[in-house]
Amino acid sequence: MWSRSHVLKKFDKEVGLEGATTDQIAEWLDRDLAMSSKSTYTAQLRAFYEWCVDNEHLEVNPTRKLSKLRVPKGEPKPIPANELKVSLESADPQMKVWLLLAAAGGLRCVEIAGLRAEDIHADEGWLHIRSGKGNKTRNVPLHPSIAEALKGLKIAAEGPVFPGVSAQIVSQRGNRYLKSTGTKSTMHKLRHYAATTYWKALSDAGTPDVLLLTDFLGHSSPSTSLIYTRRDQSKGMEAMKHFEVPQ
Repeated sequence: MWSRSHVLKKFDKEVGLEGATTDQIAEWLDRDLAMSSKSTYTAQLRAFYEWCVDNEHLEVNPTRKLSKLRVPKGEPKPIPANELKVSLESADPQMKVWLLLAAAGGLRCVEIAGLRAEDIHADEGWLHIRSGKGNKTRNVPLHPSIAEALKGLKIAAEGPVFPGVSAQIVSQRGNRYLKSTGTKSTMHKLRHYAATTYWKALSDAGTPDVLLLTDFLGHSSPSTSLIYTRRDQSKGMEAMKHFEVPQ
């Protein structure tokens, strides 16, 4: 998520904060941006100009007539399984662990960077996530592929598994590596893969409990996890062949 200072500096450089009109702001926002980015940019500019009016730097807020953007709930976009397979096959030991922590563990980049040796409970089959979003902790099942890949790393008895590595490094290096393998997916799309695949595994096991998925992903609310639980419409399409309508 872009910070307010980043948005304001970008807008000031490209348009100019002082004297900007509603039309100029609308034109600047009307670019090839993700809806979530447009919504963020609009909110940040609106808050800034509201501050200007409240503190008598401006008489009129030029963003007042801008329509509010509603960000639709997105569809999950997991990395295709064949592309994940290719990426894993050519990854070095550390990168392979990063990819698997995201794709089989559902970890965010910040959680991968913050993983510690004492958080790995291989014998019991789980990982402790202590650097989750909102500083929340959770335990997640340890997939056998992750346990096996971790054996390829030199890990101290305690302390960071990836010393000196930040969330930004995991994200940038991971995304750059994925791009080099020919996929358009990012590290976050690997987390989508984990979410959709884990939900399918729960359903196949007869335990389609959305709270288990919520705990796995570290979401604050089950409603956030629901986008990963949408039904496989191929079954519905097959059933439609037997849907009879009187003629």
